[in-house]
Amino acid sequence: MTDTDREECKKRPTFLRVAGTLLAIVLLLWFLCFQHFESIREISDKIFASSQAIHEPFREADICVIAANMAAAGAYAAYMLVLALAHVFAFFYFSSRWIADCFDLLDKTSQKKMKMPKLEPVRIPTERHGIMAWMHSVRKWRLTEHWKYDLPESCCVGCRKVKIIVPKGFEFDGASIPRPLWAVLHPSGLLLIQALVHDFAYRRGFLWKLVIDEKTGEKTGEVCRCEGSKEDWDALFQKIGADVNGVRTVNSIAYWAVRRFGRRAWDKNEECRDEPIEPPAGYTGNHTSEKQHLRPSAINAAGK
Repeated sequence: MTDTDREECKKRPTFLRVAGTLLAIVLLLWFLCFQHFESIREISDKIFASSQAIHEPFREADICVIAANMAAAGAYAAYMLVLALAHVFAFFYFSSRWIADCFDLLDKTSQKKMKMPKLEPVRIPTERHGIMAWMHSVRKWRLTEHWKYDLPESCCVGCRKVKIIVPKGFEFDGASIPRPLWAVLHPSGLLLIQALVHDFAYRRGFLWKLVIDEKTGEKTGEVCRCEGSKEDWDALFQKIGADVNGVRTVNSIAYWAVRRFGRRAWDKNEECRDEPIEPPAGYTGNHTSEKQHLRPSAINAAGK
């Protein structure tokens, strides 16, 4: 058994981890449901007493009793809600990593250290929607300088290490997440980096690749176009997510979403892909290597 296999075995969920996680869930439910059973019963009794008083002829004393019972029931209910939320938050705060390891929700590879892109927010125009702009507008971001990124090694067929460059001035709106889900997953959150690369590839149909001298390994100051299909960019979206954030569950759901619902955005940008585009400022185009292709979808199909 190699050292890599030993490390992989250590990371696999053991029986004790699974049993401990399930025990923690049971204890949480017991604490919420049975530890405060007396408070829940008091709330029920007060609501029942109030409903009984309503069926009898009203007197001033009865109205006071009903109001007092309802106020007490509301206070108990608010107390139980705050307590339950605090317990749930504490449980997931201390055991989220444990649960992720037990049920294999994260990628096992360590996430790469990388230089984050420098972005500035683009002004949201309010003259069109007025006060309703908060419902219709999505924040866009603009790159303030060229951003370079080393693609995962498994993303290119027939070539070695690939460093791409997204040019200064490119605007994008982050991950296309429905607004009701923003409280769970924000467009500029975990999916920001792969959304940046994916949006540029969707809009232009290619990625700028920095040309590296094969002998010296130094950058030549030239760029070439790495072309691909929609399926390639969708597969690249998932691979970059595994490379930069490692949350397998989120990346898998996001990959399924772009494969299923990204066709409209791909077709919408067809005219943009036909427009001529100059290389990023400070670089020259290398036309001799312009026909290189990134094929991460082909790698997926081969089971690599």
